[in-house]
Order: sequence, then C-alpha cells, then structure tokens
Amino acid sequence: MAMADSIDVTIHGQLFRLRVEANSAYVRELAGYVDGVMGKMARQSRNQSTDRLAIMAALRITDSLFQVKEQVQMQVQQQVPGRVEASSMQDGQMEQVNQRIQRLVAASEQVLRELEG
Repeated sequence: MAMADSIDVTIHGQLFRLRVEANSAYVRELAGYVDGVMGKMARQSRNQSTDRLAIMAALRITDSLFQVKEQVQMQVQQQVPGRVEASSMQDGQMEQVNQRIQRLVAASEQVLRELEG
C-alpha cells in the first residue's frame, strides 16, 4: 500500500487538509471540479448552507457519472456479436467509468466528512 500524503485543497472557500494515496494532482483536480459545481449552485440558489450545497453537488456529479456509465453500457449492448476485440475495449472503458465513479464517490464522502467535523 502506498504511503498517504497530505494536501491542502479549497472547496467553496473552506480549506481542507486531505490524506491521499492517489495522485495529488488528480485529487486537486477533483477538488477543483467540486468547487466549481458548488460555486455554480451557490450562484443559482442563494442562502444555501455549505452542507446542503455539498450534498447537492455530490448528487449532481454522481448523476453525470451514472449517465456516462449508462451510455457506455448502451454502446456495449449495441455491439455486433462476434467482435471480441471491440467488446474487450468497451469492457475496459466500462471498468474505467466504474473506477472513476468509485473514486469520485470516495472523494465526495471524504469532503463531506471534513465538512461535518
């Protein structure tokens, strides 16, 4: 298991020190994306608590990822039978989508835990 590094990220104006075992630049990119989604939601609906914005952002991001996952699944189902090479490639793409969903959910959960306390 890789050693965990600590990095600082700012999401919706709050500084978080996170322990990460993944690529630090990738986690910063995730945090930047979450910050952008929360900022956009905050501008669209004033007077929302940070906790509520975080949960709504997590739902919006997860919805986007699930839509991509569904699109990939539909492409796999539309495969012409007998094209094993293309099927293997799409299975790999599906696995990548699943891994990204899991990483994003884990990062969202970590941010929510930080917000709680």
